[in-house]
Parts: sequence; C-alpha cells; structure tokens
Amino acid sequence: MKIEFLEAGADECPLLRIFGRDPETIQRLRAIFKQLAEGVIDSARIEEIPGMKAVGDGAVLARTHNRDRGLNRQRGEFYWELTRDTWDNVAGLLGPFCGDLKSGFQWLDSVGEIQVLVSIDGLW
Repeated sequence: MKIEFLEAGADECPLLRIFGRDPETIQRLRAIFKQLAEGVIDSARIEEIPGMKAVGDGAVLARTHNRDRGLNRQRGEFYWELTRDTWDNVAGLLGPFCGDLKSGFQWLDSVGEIQVLVSIDGLW
C-alpha cells in the first residue's frame, strides 16, 4: 500500500491517497484506527505500519484530538487529528477494503485542508 500527497491536478486536491490492493495491510491500518478510537494509543505514524510506504511527502502522524481537525500540514509535516468517535467511523469505512475488493474507493475524511482517500487502484 502506498500513501501519496497530491497537491494539485484534480478538483479534489489537495488530497492524501492511500492506495493499493493489499487487504492485510488495510487490516493493519484499520486496527490502528480502532486503537485510536478505543484510546489504546494516542498517535501512530501511518507510514510505519508494515506494508505501508510513503511516496514523497506521504508521512502522516494520525492522532486523537478533542475535536475533528482533519488532515493538515504544519511545518512540512502532516497531522491527521480526529476524535475517538470519528476514528471509529474511519475504521468502519475501511471494512470493505479488508476483503477481496477488486476496485473501488472511499473518502475517509474531508474536515481539514486536505482530503483523505483510500483506493484500490489509486483512482476515484
């Protein structure tokens, strides 16, 4: 699975896309989001999840916050900050991608300045 920041090139930009066909890696990502939702952890670097690879500026720190701030860039780094309830929702949105999905995409977040997309083939 790859994580890539797209600053321009489509109406939906800027966006961060998580893409590829790897149900096991999506399950790991979903497990991290569930841990954020349950308060087991407060933050996690998405690109450090086994099977995830940052392309260019795709490094993201996901963390819980007292309000949904979405994905934003601060001093050249990406921070994805959501409440525990919203992390639970995002984990739920990944469910279909944990199986044998052949194609498809899902918007995970559009609260912050940067939208977040998961896609099998990178398209939306």
